[in-house]
Amino acid sequence: MPRLRWVAAGGVVVLLIPLFIWIVPDRPTTTRYNSPHADVTVVAPEAAGTPRISPAKIDVTHLPAAVRALSEPVHIESDPFDDTATITFRYDPAKLPAGALPQEDLAVFTYVEDWGLWLPVGDEVDTAARTVSATTGHFSTWMLAVTDPQELMDAQAYEARIKAASEGFLAEVIFGEADDSLTCDPKHPLVAVRVRAELVLDAKLCQELLDNGQYRLQYVNTSGLPQAISLPDGFTQQEVDYGVNAQVAEGLGRLWRNRPVIGPGKSLTVTFTADALAPGVALKGDVDWGAYLVSTLRVLVDALLLGKADTEEAQKTADKIDKAFLAPKVWDCLTEGAETLQDSKKIGDAVRKVLQECVTEVAKALLEGASGLLSAAKGVLKTAGRVLKKFLDRRLKAFLDLKSLMDLVRAEVTGIPVMLATLTRQVDTTITIEPSRLMTPAEAAALPASGCTPLPQDAFRPPGMPLADDLCVHATDADLDGNGKKDRLLTWRPILTDSQFPFRQVDTRLAGAAAYLDDGSTRQLVTSVRTWVEPETRLVDSFDPVGIVHLDGGTRSQVRIRVLVGSSTLHEVVLSLGRDRQLRLVGYAGEKRPLVIMHGSAHAYSTSFGCVVSGTMPLLVMQDTSVYDGVSYGESYAWYRYFYRFDGAVVTAAGSEGGFVKASERRKYITAPGAQCRARGPQIGQLPPAAATPEDGVRKLLAAALKNDQKTARRYIATKHRDDVSPPYLSYDVWNGIRAIVTTTPKAWANPKATCQERDDDWQFCTVTTSNGGSFGLWFHGGTEWAAGVIQTFENLVD
Repeated sequence: MPRLRWVAAGGVVVLLIPLFIWIVPDRPTTTRYNSPHADVTVVAPEAAGTPRISPAKIDVTHLPAAVRALSEPVHIESDPFDDTATITFRYDPAKLPAGALPQEDLAVFTYVEDWGLWLPVGDEVDTAARTVSATTGHFSTWMLAVTDPQELMDAQAYEARIKAASEGFLAEVIFGEADDSLTCDPKHPLVAVRVRAELVLDAKLCQELLDNGQYRLQYVNTSGLPQAISLPDGFTQQEVDYGVNAQVAEGLGRLWRNRPVIGPGKSLTVTFTADALAPGVALKGDVDWGAYLVSTLRVLVDALLLGKADTEEAQKTADKIDKAFLAPKVWDCLTEGAETLQDSKKIGDAVRKVLQECVTEVAKALLEGASGLLSAAKGVLKTAGRVLKKFLDRRLKAFLDLKSLMDLVRAEVTGIPVMLATLTRQVDTTITIEPSRLMTPAEAAALPASGCTPLPQDAFRPPGMPLADDLCVHATDADLDGNGKKDRLLTWRPILTDSQFPFRQVDTRLAGAAAYLDDGSTRQLVTSVRTWVEPETRLVDSFDPVGIVHLDGGTRSQVRIRVLVGSSTLHEVVLSLGRDRQLRLVGYAGEKRPLVIMHGSAHAYSTSFGCVVSGTMPLLVMQDTSVYDGVSYGESYAWYRYFYRFDGAVVTAAGSEGGFVKASERRKYITAPGAQCRARGPQIGQLPPAAATPEDGVRKLLAAALKNDQKTARRYIATKHRDDVSPPYLSYDVWNGIRAIVTTTPKAWANPKATCQERDDDWQFCTVTTSNGGSFGLWFHGGTEWAAGVIQTFENLVD
């Protein structure tokens, strides 16, 4: 009531009535809801009317870590109001978990529907009345819950939860799934790049020369931690997407300005011109400790709020937390503490301190991002922030006190598997990437064209040449593209000394080649030397050009490279510019092995190569003779010729021929080595099929056996399966096996029919059926393995 004032004037008593306006205050209403599972009292402003309280059908199993429900959730509705209301839950002390303290462990939770998440917003405890209260500016869904102290201290469960959330790399929480693929085009010339980083055990990067003359460098971060890289002048970042959400990208931009941050498994791609390179130019960077701390705390909050949930709904909730959690204030708080982490040798303690100091900002960010959870209510955000901070503080302490967590932090900060337990020294986390450029055609032309010469100390390297310091380069002039103009081929290998012979071995990872064409373009060897699978080239004791050949009979040149020196035989491969103008190792069509040409001579054999012409078609011929049997049949030699068509980078079998000659005549059947591969060899006319079919072979063997034609059988075996003549008795065993079968019942073997199937392992199995309905099988394979298979088949039949 307003106070009335009485005033006396001239003996007259005057009643002064002041001018006033009646203000009728809101009369609060009290509504109570009581059920076997909840006892709730709501005190609301009069404007709210009578609040309506009903059970909420919401799953309460998805609660924050170590939290259990003490009441059923209730849904409260009312008319709109501007003031605050109070929600009070009554609790039963007998239902509290062991060790729980009401002032510390009880809280009123509200359900954030958009997030699918329960957050604590009230913890005003009256132990005498056994109640817990929260204030709010609007109604939604509420519940009383308690923290279980024993579960909160369950270190093993927390550690497992953290590892499940981070999958071993905390920083990947921010930067997402790793994509560690390099995208350099193998058709572009590649440049060797030097990287210095103690934190990176196996650097993953590439640099290539683009068609427009610019260089492109790609670096993949394999350290397991985010790295911030500074770009020199003249270098342009091609991919500016951090691969994170907009708020994180904004934080990264504020922290490092123009320094791109590369997440674990992500890549940095830059382009530049040769003019941008100068002595000392390098990309330099360091671990982005701010992003690391943000992601570490993000993992902890995820484990705290989401508990053990592993559902699609939980993932949506985590996405919502991401958006709210990575607010500028949180980012700023953590990045300011990053310097402490960077300079500390006690990584675990530094992480603990920084994360604890920033929990206030985390609580505010979560509430501010909760889709207007309580933001419309006066003073509620502040109250809820205090409650949430208290809630997080206690759980963070439980997390950060875990030795296992600190070991995990130290392991991830070092990024080095051998240092998983403790960080005993300060790790240099910086990274330096030194790009380069290719040796120019003029620089390649200036190299001496004799011997294998070490590169000058400051010289740039040809495409594909590694950064090893003990390499030498051999320059060869050849018309690789056949246009009548000189090109230059550079090959390299490790420097070898005479003391290493004959046991020296070239590391094929350090051998290679590149071609500088007369049009100014550069071609790197497409087939890496280390991928060879040809048995003769597994042991490489040389990698030097030894001559020019013309395998297609035209003006295009190919270069012979000696790879193995035997006691009397040289093994060589051939480098050629294919039809696609890529430098390739000549190989067999349809096979992943190089063509190996051999030449040399000894008493027991002779081998060489050259060119012949069949009609108008030039053919590569590989030919040799070898002793067949100098004991039983006098000194005689088996001779063979194998003809191949050459198509730029591959050879295809075109036919073969062979037979037996006396020692005095064997030279007639071998042409001189075709060093230039231009000489006209013997005219062979129409070539026989490239290879006889297994069916034909079976028929020939059986037909010869029926006629007791040992000479024909021997010739077939020696010609088609030449390895069977060494040792010779294998051929005779095959023959004797056949004779043992066909001579017993010769009529049964009249008109044999053979059907063969090729198997995946390069074997062929032939089924032979006879006129009387009998059948047997033969296994066919190259060399002595084929002979052994045939022998075994016949031995089984004889038995």
